[in-house]
Amino acid sequence: MLYRAFPKIGGVVHTHSLFATAWAQAQRGLPGYGTTQADYWHGDVPCTRVLKPNEIKKNYGANTGEVIVETFKKLRLDPIHHPAVLVASHGPFAWGADVADAVHNAGVLEFVARLNSETLRYQSQDEADAAASAGQTFSSQARGKRLLWPEVIRPQT
Repeated sequence: MLYRAFPKIGGVVHTHSLFATAWAQAQRGLPGYGTTQADYWHGDVPCTRVLKPNEIKKNYGANTGEVIVETFKKLRLDPIHHPAVLVASHGPFAWGADVADAVHNAGVLEFVARLNSETLRYQSQDEADAAASAGQTFSSQARGKRLLWPEVIRPQT
């Protein structure tokens, strides 16, 4: 489903990493609170709607892909500039040019989810939202570079 809808992607990763899954279970997207996120995404990481009971009971995997595509169409997002999504009440999905890029983006997504969680421990939601404008400048020069520490975002082999 995702490969057909997003023909420029070559790899997809689905995890149940702690922080990104917590945001997905809370049915909240990840606001762009800082420049770390802006180096990888144009704005927020979206969260889909909750799948309906009949979508879960029948063709769950295909319907998960459908709700991701639906979210990107509704929000008019380019999957190349938004290489991840949180599926409401489920977990994170990330993609990239190939599987290695998708794994990297999944690691960055988890790091950003943890960073956002920590931000909200130190600032109120209103304070964090007010400061978010600093994180809305996507760095096209940074895209594709490995900006975060490799041991934080890459699995050990």
